[in-house]
Amino acid sequence: MKNYELLNRLDSNIIPIDTYYNKAVIAVQECAKLDEAKEWTDKMSALAYYHKQAGDKTLENYAIRIRHRGQRRMGELLKQFDSQGLRNDLQLKEDNLQKFTTQEAASSIGLSQWQTKESIRFANIPEDKFEEIIESDNIPTKSEIAELGTKKREIKVDNSYKAVSFLGWLRDFKKACDEDDPLFLLSVMDEKQKQKTLATIKELENWFDTFVINCEQQ
Repeated sequence: MKNYELLNRLDSNIIPIDTYYNKAVIAVQECAKLDEAKEWTDKMSALAYYHKQAGDKTLENYAIRIRHRGQRRMGELLKQFDSQGLRNDLQLKEDNLQKFTTQEAASSIGLSQWQTKESIRFANIPEDKFEEIIESDNIPTKSEIAELGTKKREIKVDNSYKAVSFLGWLRDFKKACDEDDPLFLLSVMDEKQKQKTLATIKELENWFDTFVINCEQQ
């Protein structure tokens, strides 16, 4: 079977145009064109709004989770093909058009050898562990997740991803501190925000003190 035949079947029979994903892309495209605060007369409110918009990663994190889940699902499907071109999830007839090896199936949709390996490594991670790491506030990169998938025997007891995730959060936190002067933040916060920020900082201070003291002792 030629590569374009599989692509044609995928395009016409499997991938519908009107999907939630496509609707979401269109919605984000529209959002990217809007400037809701441009005409606001209260310039301080507009300034605070733009500051939140510039630092908010909510949409970005959802997009990353969608990509990571798509890559994992792709790996799960690729793992269903073996080296003889058979599917291990169902019994196929000899003349079935879906009789591909893993690499043939991957190359038919334009995946490189590395993309194929990376997707399969995503799929090697136990589902509960995979969901835990991509639902965290600091989602690991593709390469970091793929690395976890190369340690199938150790994954159940390997918590190293938490260190990776924390270091990523720490870098983002420092970057945010470098970008925003504390006096500026105080000027745009109301009293409730100030008190909540102060309480959080005190909690972090205790955590960091414990970390530093124990780190120096080890």
